[in-house]
Amino acid sequence: MFVVKKLKDALAKLSGFFQYHYASSKNHYLYKLLGEKHAYDTNNTIIVFRKLGEKQPIEMPVKELLAAPHLIAHIHPKEALKIGSIALEEFIVELPENSRKQQFNKMKNIMLNSTHSLSNNESGNSPLQLQHLSPAINIKNTYPFKLVGGKSNNNGINTTITYTILGKREGHEKKLHELVNNIELIEKFHPTEAIKFGFIALGDSLFSSSQTEKTL
Repeated sequence: MFVVKKLKDALAKLSGFFQYHYASSKNHYLYKLLGEKHAYDTNNTIIVFRKLGEKQPIEMPVKELLAAPHLIAHIHPKEALKIGSIALEEFIVELPENSRKQQFNKMKNIMLNSTHSLSNNESGNSPLQLQHLSPAINIKNTYPFKLVGGKSNNNGINTTITYTILGKREGHEKKLHELVNNIELIEKFHPTEAIKFGFIALGDSLFSSSQTEKTL
């Protein structure tokens, strides 16, 4: 019985290992992020990207792109991270200065803990619709890491995310500022989750700096 148990444990570990490396090596991306620009006539930030095999770039306001997760699903997670930070900039600019931190923390909580699917609008639309971004919409690419929650310190900054690994039940924790500086880890999360990380990481940095300035 002891030998059988050891074999089962070993097979379970090998299964998780192969699932993990298969998921992190088979992904491909249809769109390439080229950059961003500001449309002064509409006061919108425009994301510029290109479809694989085509020369003509595609231009789309960041809000429209965030409302099109079927497109985001085909953008590399490290580029989605950048789009998330751009989205935070636009989100902040549209808010009164005295409510920015409060609204950011509200959005962060929704993004870290929401389980809404893309078709579920019961919670209402946020200005950037980020609470509805879900890994479920990608049918080709597979990612071994999945965001399941998060928490911040007493000041509402220095976010720690909780994630699970494909084939395993236990949760793992990682400081967000460490995660966003590790591209190998970012690649293991779905692009829609990477957008959330970019959004939250920039907000944490912004409001952490603001708080430090006030205490000086």
